[in-house]
Amino acid sequence: MTLDPAEWRRKYRERNKDKIKKYQKVYREKHKKELKQKRDKWYEKNKDKINQKRREKYIENHEEVLDKIRKYVDRNRTSSWTSNTISDHKKKKYIINFSKNELKILAEKTKYCFYCNVILNFKGRKGRGPKDDSPTLDRINNQKILNINNVRIICYKCNKSKGNRTHKEFISYCKMIAKKFN
Repeated sequence: MTLDPAEWRRKYRERNKDKIKKYQKVYREKHKKELKQKRDKWYEKNKDKINQKRREKYIENHEEVLDKIRKYVDRNRTSSWTSNTISDHKKKKYIINFSKNELKILAEKTKYCFYCNVILNFKGRKGRGPKDDSPTLDRINNQKILNINNVRIICYKCNKSKGNRTHKEFISYCKMIAKKFN
C-alpha cells in the first residue's frame, strides 16, 4: 500500500520534527534580510486588512484586551519606571554608567523608601505628576556621573526634601528640624 504524497509529508514531518526545526532555524539566520524584506512587503500590501482585523478583534474583546494590558503593567511595574527614569536623567545631561536592567534589578529589590520607609508605588499616574510615594532616583553624592553604587531609590517626598544635599547633609538637616520641635 502506497501513501499519497500529502500523507507521506505529514508522517515525515511528525518523525523529523527536531531535524526540520533545526533546518528552519539555520535557514532563517542565513536569509534574515530577505525574509524581513518579504515580511515588510507583505505587511505593506495587507496593512489595511490587518489593521481592520485588529480593530475588530479589539472591539470584540475590549475588556479582555484591557485586562491583559493591566496584568502586563502589574507584572512589569518597574520596567516603565526604569526606562522613564533613565531617559529623564539623560535629558538632564547626566552620564548614566549602568544599564536599564541593572536599575530594574535595584528597583525590584527596593520596596520601601530608604529614608522614611514608606511603601514605594511604582504604578504610573499618566500625566498627573508624582505622588508622595512615587519612587525617584536619588543621587547619593550628587555627581553628574551616575553609577549603580551612587544611586538609591527613595520616595518623591524625601527626594524633594533632600534637594541637592548629600546623604550626610540631609541627615543633619532632619536632625536639626527634629531637635527644634522636640
